[in-house]
Amino acid sequence: MSLTQFRFGISQGHGGSTLIEGARIFADLLGPVIGQRARLVVESDYKALLMSVLAGNVELSWMPPFLHIEATARGHRLVVVCERGGAVTYRSALLVRNDSKFRAVSDLLGERFRVAWSDPASAAGCVFPRLHLAQQGIDPKDQFVSERFYGGFMAACEAVAAGEADVCACSVAESSIGEPAQILAEVKRVFAAAEWRLRTLDVTRPIPADGLVIASHVDAGLEELLLRTIYGMHLQPGGKQTLSKLFYADKLVRVPGYLSNLIETLRPLLPCQA
Repeated sequence: MSLTQFRFGISQGHGGSTLIEGARIFADLLGPVIGQRARLVVESDYKALLMSVLAGNVELSWMPPFLHIEATARGHRLVVVCERGGAVTYRSALLVRNDSKFRAVSDLLGERFRVAWSDPASAAGCVFPRLHLAQQGIDPKDQFVSERFYGGFMAACEAVAAGEADVCACSVAESSIGEPAQILAEVKRVFAAAEWRLRTLDVTRPIPADGLVIASHVDAGLEELLLRTIYGMHLQPGGKQTLSKLFYADKLVRVPGYLSNLIETLRPLLPCQA
């Protein structure tokens, strides 16, 4: 199939100060493969990104787990996932202000507090940390004074740092678990003041990695060419830096079988998005 245009879709909800720069460079690296310049499509949030994929408005998209689960259920293909520190899972860190009275999740029991999430469809920015709190005996209906969505990790972290909310969450690499300073160094990539404005309260269980979804209307021949480039991008001049800027990843890899099984266990948790 010959495409008159090739579009790479992302969401502003992915966050990070180097998001757009990294996405543009990544799209440019695809140009020689597809025979044209890939156009970057930046959607306002995860729901808008999902709707763009389902409507056939992008050929390749970077999607968090709950979105790629929904997209693959509609016939699109999850072709690679992000590998960070050798892992294809990550975590969500629950965060408070550095001067907060809350020192552990147990301190939240019986308290009323304000929560800042990134996006309702974000695994690390809402779904997993919210579930983690509930599993620790915290009832959102009774204990959340407010529950607001800020559109991205950076804005949610800023809300807590500014005192507008008491708890937020941000994605962190598996390799940072058990090292509070390293967790904050991870958060610093999306919120520069993390190391002196925030403190880690807890971390969630592993979350399947985000990845790239190829639209169902892209033919197998073009998909194969794209994947050859994507699999080896970390070896290309400037490729590793681009992956770090955009995905905070070391490389993009095939979806291993055990991760596919883990992804399947998440289907009952799918947020209502569309």
